[in-house]
Parts: sequence; structure tokens; C-alpha cells
Amino acid sequence: MQVAFRTIGIVGAAGRMGTRVRTRLAQRPELELLLVDVGKGAEQLQQEGLHVVSGVEAAQRSDVLVLAVPDNKIAAVAQELVPFVRSGCAVLYLDPAVPFAGVLPQRPDVTYFVVHPSHPPLFQDEETPEARRDHWGGIAPQSIVCTLLQGPEEHYQPCEQLAKEIFAPIRAAYRLNIHQMALLEPILSEAIAYTLLSVLRDAYHEAVARGIPEPAVRDFLLGHIRVELAILFGEIQWRPSDAAERVRMWTYPRLIKENWRRLFDDDQLHECVQIILES
Repeated sequence: MQVAFRTIGIVGAAGRMGTRVRTRLAQRPELELLLVDVGKGAEQLQQEGLHVVSGVEAAQRSDVLVLAVPDNKIAAVAQELVPFVRSGCAVLYLDPAVPFAGVLPQRPDVTYFVVHPSHPPLFQDEETPEARRDHWGGIAPQSIVCTLLQGPEEHYQPCEQLAKEIFAPIRAAYRLNIHQMALLEPILSEAIAYTLLSVLRDAYHEAVARGIPEPAVRDFLLGHIRVELAILFGEIQWRPSDAAERVRMWTYPRLIKENWRRLFDDDQLHECVQIILES
């Protein structure tokens, strides 16, 4: 069964993600975009010469309703608008936290699709300076992760295609379940990776505070981070020295709690998601 989405509602259309969604989809003239925002966001869109509709109107008319709003606003916006969407409408969520928490409106006749970008990888073979400096995606290819939380299977491909257009250019699209998506975001990417990287940032400042010139610290640390990541993730076939490995083993218990892997356990995952919802 071929599913055709023609009318796309974008809630939060003036925000960072909403702007990305509408500018990408505006490249498809056959689509009708219904732009929703309030306050200064609505004023900004109108100053750009764009027509703004109410959230209820967008919900009632859309084939796909994209909720491009901050994580801690998604649940409230969904509760406000999803009751008005038509049966068979697809609601597109751009972050897995709220869908994973199970606080979305009960509409079994509505599709819930979740997508999140991976961002361009650290190791890439981009030829242009613009692509090499693209940290968020849009110029350099990136991957996305997706899940069909509820809805008919025939909605998966058209929703995935819409997601690919929003986050293009795309390296790969991975289909996961919502639990797997939540383990990637927020646990792997934010709770673990962002936290550990902030320790590196703090160590950088500590080295400067102890009298080493900042340019020397920056070049030395970022260079070592790059080569060490390349070794650890198999980008280069190189074995660290025995001395470096002994230092790592000596340092590990001084920096990292023995039970850190518990962050992947369900109780920790739910607690982390609640932090996001309450922020």
C-alpha cells in the first residue's frame, strides 16, 4: 500500500529544529506546510512573510504533525494537539525521551514515529571545508535512528523518507525499538559521552591553571584525543604502548565507578528520562 503524505504541520516552526524542518521540506513544492508557533516565534515567521496557523488547525488538517519543540515541552504539546488530529495521521517526534516515558495521548488510531539524528561522525572523508566543519548535519552526511512506536507498518517507509529529507544528506537509517533509542539518547550520548567529555574539558582547564600555555594544552589534548579515539574505535590499526596501557589501567578505577554500566539498566534509564521531562 502506497501512503502519500501531502500536508505537513510543523509545531515550533520558528525554533532551531522547526526552522530546519520547514526549510528542508520547503524544497518539495508538492507539500503543503502548516506552520505553528506562538509569541515571538509567530512574529518572526510573519516577518519572513510566512503564514502561521493555530496548533489546532494544523492538527486537524495535517497528514503528518511534526512536534519540533523542546524535550520538556513535547508531552504538554502532544496532550494539547493530538486529540485533534485525524485518524490515520502520523505524529513525528524528534527525540525518544517522551515517547519512551509513555506519557503520550492514547490515540490507537494515530501513528507515532520517532526519529533522532546521529550527527556527522568524527571520522569522515568529506572533501570540502564546509562539510568538514559541519558538526550538526545538513552539509556532511549523517545517520538517523527511527522507530515506529505505534501505527500500521505501511507508515514506516514514508515516515522514514520524511525523516531522511529533514536530516539530509543521510549515510544510513537504522530501525530500532524505542527502548534501544532511549539507551542511545539520553544514556549513551548524554549521560555517558557528554559527561565524560566534560571531564576532559575540566582537565584541559586544570592543566592551564597549573601554568601550561593554553594553546599548547589545546593542541596537545585535542591531538591525543583524536589519535586515541582512532585507536580505540578501530579507525587505525595501531597498538598503544605497554606503558600507556598500564597508565590507563592505573587511572580507570580512580576516575570511573566500578558499577558505571548500571546506567544502562532500566531503573537508571527511567530516572534519567524523568530528569529530562522535569527540566
